[in-house]
Amino acid sequence: MHAMNLRRNLALLPVLALLGCGSNVEHGNVSFAISHDGNKVVFSSADGDLYLFDLTTKAVERLTQTPVVESCPTFSPDATTIAYAGAVPEGTGTALFTLSLADKVPHQLTNDPAVSDSQPSFSPDGKQLTFARAHLWRQYAMGGMVWRDLDVYVMNTDGTKVTRLTTQKYYGVSHPCFLADGQRIVFSGDKDTVNNLFTVPVRQPGEPKPLFPLPKRTDIGSVASDPVVSLDGKHIAFISDRNAPFAYDILTTDLAGTAPTPLKITSVAGYNQDPAYLPDGKSLLYLAGTDSNAGSRPIFSLYKVGSDGSNPQQIADSDLFTDPSNWKPK
Repeated sequence: MHAMNLRRNLALLPVLALLGCGSNVEHGNVSFAISHDGNKVVFSSADGDLYLFDLTTKAVERLTQTPVVESCPTFSPDATTIAYAGAVPEGTGTALFTLSLADKVPHQLTNDPAVSDSQPSFSPDGKQLTFARAHLWRQYAMGGMVWRDLDVYVMNTDGTKVTRLTTQKYYGVSHPCFLADGQRIVFSGDKDTVNNLFTVPVRQPGEPKPLFPLPKRTDIGSVASDPVVSLDGKHIAFISDRNAPFAYDILTTDLAGTAPTPLKITSVAGYNQDPAYLPDGKSLLYLAGTDSNAGSRPIFSLYKVGSDGSNPQQIADSDLFTDPSNWKPK
């Protein structure tokens, strides 16, 4: 398993991330999304619950408090609803839920114990969700069990009309999301331990179209993962170490995959993930692995950087994700 698939696999496992201090901290469950007005962040914490973070006031609000892991939260376009993946007690995988921010009542959308659903993302009109579905629960080579054979799906936001868009049985899938036209989905798919960005149409599913040719080098951990589309639909940001092995940078490109531009944020941290455009497209938030635990796994802080790579700065330290209820800005 290469590095950029680690969090995806952890997010699929219904095991609580360990909450501790110092070297015992685990951030395998941490991920976030930005509201379309750019005012709030929703995130999944190390303790497995969901929280809101106000980017202006720096206030933190707990959204859930359950005995199971919740992960991969995302906002609806009108920022009134959260979609996320949650572990189900009766199975080994995760199902998809929505949560209204008005009443904080969860609604389960998928419920098939034979599969594991994760990483939901709303369509631009808020009427559909795309997500990753894993079909095979099997022994992992290094011990334990893991979900494999992933593909990209779409469904209505009430859980109806579940449609499979790809039949590739990927080793891993990350960040399926709609393009601005609402007619295509971009995602990162991993075949034979090499990942790439692909697009696939929503209404007439067909063979996924790769955005980039695969490089000849074999020492790349991530050709392209964690794709995110700017709100104007003109740019895609993603994670890759194509320019230096194990230096996971943010790169940006257009919808044709033209000459990806590195933002060179690896001077701050070598392991970065989850880029997300702010609404104006002039900057991004991302998770920077500014520290690591005893197992050499990253511990993330929330960072901001210009879309041209300028002025990387910390928005919140790693305690925001480790102990959100007690976090205070420093």
